[in-house]
Amino acid sequence: MNRNGFRQSKPISLPVELKLFLFTSIAIWLISAVFVAIHVRLNHEADHGLPPVYFSALFYDLNFLNGRLNLVHTPAFFTGDYRWIYPAPCFFLYKAILGWNKTQHVRHAALVGDLIYCGSVLVGLLVLAFKTISALCRRDLNLASSCALVLGALLLSWPIFFSVHQGNIESILWMMTAVAVWAYFRNYLWTAAILIGLVGSFKIYPVLLLALYLAPRKYRAMAAGVLTFMAVTIFSLAYIGPTIPIALHNTIEGMKSFTELGFYPGAVDRNFLTFDHSLVSLIRVLTTAHPEWMLPLSHVYMPILAIVMTIIFFARVWKMPRLNQVWFILLSAVPLPPKSYDYTLTMLYIPMVWLSLLCVSAAVRGQKIPGMLPIMIAMAFVLSPEVSIKFGGDWASGQFKTIVLLVLLGLTLRYPFSEERALSTPVCAP
Repeated sequence: MNRNGFRQSKPISLPVELKLFLFTSIAIWLISAVFVAIHVRLNHEADHGLPPVYFSALFYDLNFLNGRLNLVHTPAFFTGDYRWIYPAPCFFLYKAILGWNKTQHVRHAALVGDLIYCGSVLVGLLVLAFKTISALCRRDLNLASSCALVLGALLLSWPIFFSVHQGNIESILWMMTAVAVWAYFRNYLWTAAILIGLVGSFKIYPVLLLALYLAPRKYRAMAAGVLTFMAVTIFSLAYIGPTIPIALHNTIEGMKSFTELGFYPGAVDRNFLTFDHSLVSLIRVLTTAHPEWMLPLSHVYMPILAIVMTIIFFARVWKMPRLNQVWFILLSAVPLPPKSYDYTLTMLYIPMVWLSLLCVSAAVRGQKIPGMLPIMIAMAFVLSPEVSIKFGGDWASGQFKTIVLLVLLGLTLRYPFSEERALSTPVCAP
């Protein structure tokens, strides 16, 4: 008996769309691994490619903050080469991982912090994997296929690999966002709104998910999310101090490394550019001969983008099924910020899970979801490492991902993904 009350004589195997996702992912990984091996063998350099053949130290994004947290409440917290560059509430998340250390044993502190980080990520992934496999089985996908899809997607995940390798807290935040979206789809609207406000205070752009409450006119729940975002942010700024306005100013200045630096000619490390799939990085690569164009763009990029995306949302998106709305918001938040490294792609696993459930629900009834096949193939390219791509002498796998992400945005606007429609025609009587 499936979750909608229709008896299924035999669970189905993996739909062709999901098979192609796995097969395409495997092919890209193999091509990339072979290319890196040949490149390193011939050129004796490892300035790009797959971990551990990679330019950055393991858990770099986490360990560079060792000792920095102990400088809170002092001017040094916002100064120096490793100044604070994140939203204020992130302090408490890093404190939970690294902040126990009050000694000068940096290596020992780093080891324990890395273990706490990896343990948290592993537990979160195991819980989400179990819940996803259970949901697929309830929709009459057989257990072997459910496990193959979920475990295959995790093992072939370049964004999770990259994020954990870097020690980036995006590995934790995307799972918290996944819980919020799950609560929203299960109609725990207040819980979802509060979680969205909380996660948004850590990373800003998840707070855009509160736009989901506009179409159903759930304004009080939406207000709860906004208030949660504001309360957590204000409390964090007050804690960091010395005053809320000063902490806010210093935090904004630190965050400019994400919002402004990508526009400055020559300011971006070329090693990092290949892992940057932002639209700005694509523009930068295409205008290499005219770097002076980037600075004027920095003044108009975000205002124009905000206006265009707002018009698209209210003209098209909010009339579409809620899965399209979630897909559009999270997808927009990945390539459109001025900087967006590959760990932000983890957010796309949230709509990916719901699309997979929809695909299975339709396949049980012998139906096809229009647009699902190109989306799954495109997702395979986005979630895999295309490290062999060059453009104008630079490694351009990130900019290739930008193009694919823009295609995915177009597909999201073109095809409605309604679960009610997929479940409208039972294959057999209850």
